[in-house]
Amino acid sequence: MVKTKIPSKECLEDLLELFEPESKLQILTEVPLLPEAGFSYIFEWKPGCRNDKDWRSDGYRWVQGATKTVMSKNGAKCTKFYFKTQVDNRCVTDDTFQKRAISCSMYPNRVLVRYLGDETSAIMFAHGNSKNPNKLFTRTKDSELQKLKMEKDKYPVKVYSEKLVEALVNDVKDERQKVDVVRNLKQVENAITRERVKSRLGDDEIYHLIELKQETDFIHDIVLSPFQIVTCFSKETLANFQNLIDRDNLPSICLSYDTTFEMGDFYVSILTYRHTEFEETPVIPLMFLIHMERIEYVHSFFFSRVAELIPEIAYSKKIVMVTDDEKAITNAVTKTWPDIPLFRCWIHAWRNMKLQLRKFNIRDKVGVTSYKTDFISLLLQKSEKSYKSVLARFYLNKWDKKFSTYYDKNIDTDINKMGSWILLKFGIKLLTNNQSESLNATMKRLLNWKRLSIDHMANSLRMIDAFFLMKIRRGKLGLSGLHIIAPASRRICWKS
Repeated sequence: MVKTKIPSKECLEDLLELFEPESKLQILTEVPLLPEAGFSYIFEWKPGCRNDKDWRSDGYRWVQGATKTVMSKNGAKCTKFYFKTQVDNRCVTDDTFQKRAISCSMYPNRVLVRYLGDETSAIMFAHGNSKNPNKLFTRTKDSELQKLKMEKDKYPVKVYSEKLVEALVNDVKDERQKVDVVRNLKQVENAITRERVKSRLGDDEIYHLIELKQETDFIHDIVLSPFQIVTCFSKETLANFQNLIDRDNLPSICLSYDTTFEMGDFYVSILTYRHTEFEETPVIPLMFLIHMERIEYVHSFFFSRVAELIPEIAYSKKIVMVTDDEKAITNAVTKTWPDIPLFRCWIHAWRNMKLQLRKFNIRDKVGVTSYKTDFISLLLQKSEKSYKSVLARFYLNKWDKKFSTYYDKNIDTDINKMGSWILLKFGIKLLTNNQSESLNATMKRLLNWKRLSIDHMANSLRMIDAFFLMKIRRGKLGLSGLHIIAPASRRICWKS
């Protein structure tokens, strides 16, 4: 039942009166945690301080819906903020509990914050990138994150230890630890890495990227804000791929996406495909993404560009996608192409299983190999029924009980995204190797990737793309060890 009514329209002048002393609203310098509906207060900060956005971090999961700038009767500029509670990692919201805030030029260094509706509808859940669904996520206050940016020249582990000691000295209460103190070492590492990237991506690198874009037509997007993103591809490669889509005389195309290189300050993710016009179905890079953040926004930007350039993917009945189970990637894929079958890479799944075996103290080579053989035999079953039958025998007579529980909760739930009986419906055999990592090995032989700056990496990717373009051209001539199945009756060519 709604505790407080959520008005659809509110009088601005009435809201501004709440800033006045007569309203007797509390003026706080510390943000209250998980306040109930009906609670209102004024958050205040000192001029020049970095905590002017701390009011956003109150222990709840919010999605900001809108920001409106309006003028009061006396000409004061006011900004209204509207928030709804987030109920899952797909940014689905619930409007039964809302937070509304307003700032006004007449009342500098203050913001009025109100909670409306019913707070019992608010849900706490894990971060989208978390591998532990039971680890609830709480947003760290903004001022603490701003402080981390000032520490970019220090080692993250040193900064993290200093923050914990600082919390002890300042006697931060237990209930405020999750908001007022950095979450973990990984959060510190990410914040410092972002600042280092901003300082590293200097004018020279930007200039060289733009110059390369103008000269080669290989770099197509250079985005600097809010996140640094560079997309790279050649039009001939796109045309080669488009010429394979929905060909009656060819099997389905398997796309694969993986973050291939971690360069310390930036990443390279590659979308690859198997060139089904050849019997060997070689792995070919389709498009490249250079990025600084491993988050859903970045991957969604990239896939939206792919969808714009190759709209046929959305309607094809003979394209599948394989990724690992990283939520930021799988969410971006399903939002971009909801009708494309999305499979889970079994090699990534096996790696996760192998880590669990170590946790259960199953480390000897023979024992680990036995579990891998069992997993592959499960994937190779001809039907889901036979899979379940064999799995039951493993559960009852062979596998460690703790591992069986882990498998049941984390692997079996995705078996219809990995099993060969599903892949065969698309004319695809069980992939015995990760096609993205097959490409990785080739790339690492072709370039000294550990020492490249972003602009040099982009140019190296252009060379990699040219290498595979020549491989395809030579394959169609009967060279390079490739054997063509059937040539296309028509060819798509990109206009330059």
